[in-house]
Amino acid sequence: MTSTRSQGLCFGVMMDEPRLADWQVRCIEHLLELEGVEPVLLITNAESGRPWLKRFLRALFSRDFPFLVFKKLFVRAPCLRMRDLPHRFDGVPILSCRVTTKGRFSQYFSEDDLEVIRGYRLDFILRFGFNIIRGGILRAARYGVWSFHHGDETRYRGSPPCFWEIYDGDRVTGTILQRLTHRLDGGIALRRHAYLTDCLSYAGNLNKAFYASTVMPLQVCRDILNGEAGYLDGRPSRTKAPIRYNPSLFQLTVFIFKLLSNFIKRLLVHFFLHETWNVGLLDRPIHSFIEDPIPKGIAWLPAAPHGRFQADCFGVARSGGGGTVLLESYDHRAGRGEIRYVELPQDGISNAHPPRPAIREEHHLSYPFLITADDELFCLPEATESGSLVIYRAVEFPRRWAREKVLLEGVRAVDPTVVFYEGGWWLFFCEFAPDICLHIWYAEDLLGDWKPCANNPVKVDIRLCRPAGTPFIHDGALYRPVQDCAEHYGRRVVLMRVTRLTPDSFTEVPVCVINPETDSEYPHGLHTLSAFGDKTLVDGKRLSYTPFKLMYQLPRLGENLRRFTGRTG
Repeated sequence: MTSTRSQGLCFGVMMDEPRLADWQVRCIEHLLELEGVEPVLLITNAESGRPWLKRFLRALFSRDFPFLVFKKLFVRAPCLRMRDLPHRFDGVPILSCRVTTKGRFSQYFSEDDLEVIRGYRLDFILRFGFNIIRGGILRAARYGVWSFHHGDETRYRGSPPCFWEIYDGDRVTGTILQRLTHRLDGGIALRRHAYLTDCLSYAGNLNKAFYASTVMPLQVCRDILNGEAGYLDGRPSRTKAPIRYNPSLFQLTVFIFKLLSNFIKRLLVHFFLHETWNVGLLDRPIHSFIEDPIPKGIAWLPAAPHGRFQADCFGVARSGGGGTVLLESYDHRAGRGEIRYVELPQDGISNAHPPRPAIREEHHLSYPFLITADDELFCLPEATESGSLVIYRAVEFPRRWAREKVLLEGVRAVDPTVVFYEGGWWLFFCEFAPDICLHIWYAEDLLGDWKPCANNPVKVDIRLCRPAGTPFIHDGALYRPVQDCAEHYGRRVVLMRVTRLTPDSFTEVPVCVINPETDSEYPHGLHTLSAFGDKTLVDGKRLSYTPFKLMYQLPRLGENLRRFTGRTG
């Protein structure tokens, strides 16, 4: 049987059962939102329906039995709940294939079945079933067979997904969508994600990785339709990571104790580990970090009063020295920040007067990003609680600001950062909860209409997404400071060089890592790198355990319990 090829993309789905897991159905639903993408074939495994008793007895006497019982009884992951296919699959032809198994796991399709599959002229096949497939099926569709690997294949291969990261204490859990090749876990990576590992819950880690990955095929399809998918013929992975297997009873016992240990550690950190931030100044331009990323000799502002901290620094330097710095002033008791300003004298930052109010609202404000356009100064602070992104115009800098315009409505933008580049304005921000998804919008005019880039979120990576200061252009290239929050929030800054920035495509590469100055007063974190004339503003973090933090947490117990368990969105 053959089908007539449309102008869009036609795809098939490989599956073992007539139903799919919730995350797999969501993945297909995302695909069906894209105009011109159509399902035309279901490829099922004729040998998947073995008698349940035979499967149970085989599992009962296997090494995997303790883990299978643990997963069945205690892992309540909605992403794995079985669901029917979307109604768009009603009437889609079903091809039941009987594969030949070679070795323990490799499966090969018959030439007769391959001929039928080729007749549908598929653009790609989504693999949600079968085992390790090899042979002609890998070339039966124009863009091959796409398969998920929930784990960073350079470190984690085998099974179970998202488990060994918690067991090993790895702060990052990865996912890739790959175009399969003949080599196990040696496919061509089409999309990569990296999430903060949920170290308190195996089900939570599964949900985070599986659900967040559901947009990957949609994004690859967008790239194909926009002519931006050259990576489909990229270099396959050459990973040599050892293959993992389901844990033994001993390993499972150790895992449970590790979950308990992680819970106690999280409890101590959340309610007793106190963060103190302060703003500092380096006598060197921001572009110098490209060659020398070590921030030596930071001069700090006088410390904030007890119960407050100051961070997220942006400023305007004076030609004769000194200048004005806007920063976030956070009140631990109120659980809210506001924008204040500091006048830096010529004789040094350490002699500056205490910060004074600049922008106040009924909701939390932070990250007062400054923008100069049409000889006027604007401020675009983070205001996630308000649910909108508002830009302010300086009426009497730095004391008085007026709400100029709502740039984006219904968007909870974290660390919004704007740059004028190649004739247009570009807005970078992360999505609130999770704040690892990078979104980019663009506009011809700063106060004009903003449009989202075609493939938002353009990047998902806890280490290399979240904006961390002022982008800058050096030797014709655009650089973007980002936060690496894998180890903990505000750990360090990474400088990224943007290699492609268009409404349809975005790529960047890391250039250097900027760690906090370890022998300074604030040695435990650094999450802002901001140009200040021929100098650079930074902020730094000091960590200390104190029972007084609990006093700040108790008045907002409900909110803090949600943060503690990771449910912040």
